[in-house]
Amino acid sequence: MIKECDQCGKEFITYPSTGRRFCGRVCMGKWNSTHNAEEHICGVCGKEFHVYSKRAKRWNALYCSRICKGKMWKGNGNPMWKGGRKKINTGYIMLSLPEHPRSCWGYIGEHVVIAEKALGRLLPKGAVVHHVNGIKDDNRSENLVICQSAGYHRIIHCRQNRLKLKEE
Repeated sequence: MIKECDQCGKEFITYPSTGRRFCGRVCMGKWNSTHNAEEHICGVCGKEFHVYSKRAKRWNALYCSRICKGKMWKGNGNPMWKGGRKKINTGYIMLSLPEHPRSCWGYIGEHVVIAEKALGRLLPKGAVVHHVNGIKDDNRSENLVICQSAGYHRIIHCRQNRLKLKEE
């Protein structure tokens, strides 16, 4: 069956059962952008954008792009947000502080932040925070010791292990 495209008027061949109205996807996209579109304003950047009416109902049409949606879903905007505090598999508690100079992927150890507050400044390069009782999620300031290097931290662990062996 030969039909005429609703957008450009060009003739195309199709089967009667398909119900096609356009000669291709380009013409269908052009027609939808002018006939089936609803105007919306982006909730992040304020930009005006058009959404096809079927998609607007299904997706709530709040954002003009994936980038704006990603900005909105960060931190408190994400329904899975737990306040920026998480315990990782090594036992340490991590805080979401992306602006901190020692952060890795936007997170930094809570023990480091507490030690820096007690010290009144950032920890020097190479400094390590030691947990006196060995419990990695016990971040009370009286349980933390700032070691000037990883070598000094290792010495503390060796001495603690010797004391445990003598007690037994």
